[in-house]
Amino acid sequence: MSKAPTPSRLMFLSQLKDINTGDKIRFLGCLHSVDSYDVPSATLILEHNFPADSGHKVVAQVDIEQLLDSVKHDDIQVGSWINIVAYVGKRVKTSNLNRNRSSRSKQFTARKETPKEAITIVNAKALMLWSAGAIKLDAYESSLQQYQQASEG
Repeated sequence: MSKAPTPSRLMFLSQLKDINTGDKIRFLGCLHSVDSYDVPSATLILEHNFPADSGHKVVAQVDIEQLLDSVKHDDIQVGSWINIVAYVGKRVKTSNLNRNRSSRSKQFTARKETPKEAITIVNAKALMLWSAGAIKLDAYESSLQQYQQASEG
C-alpha cells in the first residue's frame, strides 16, 4: 500500500517561528527589496508583516534551487507576492539583521547594535512556488484568520 504525501498547512509567514523543523507548510510572502533574491544560493528573502503590531518580525529564507527551471522572472520581482509550499528548516533568532553577501549559506547575520525588534529567520526548502497575482492583502489576511479559527474549533 502506498503512502499519500503529507499535506501542507496553510499559515501566515509570522507563524513559521512556531512550526517544527521538517513540517510541510504553505504561506504567502513578499519580496520587499532588490536584495530579496540571493542568486548564488538561489534563496528568496520573504516577508509579510502580519500582524503589524506584533513587535516580532519573522523573515523566511526560502531555498528555491530545485525550482530554478520553472521559476518565472516575473514571480521574483520586487514587490511580488508569492505562494510557497515548503519544508521548514532551522530557525535563527536575533534582535537585528544585517545582509551578509559573503556567505552562501546565510543571507542574514546578527548586527551588534541596540535591538529594535525581535526577529526570527526561518529557513525553508521550497517544493512549489507561484505568483499570488494582484492580491487583496487585507481580504487574504481576514480569510486566513477565519479559516484557521474554523479549523481549530
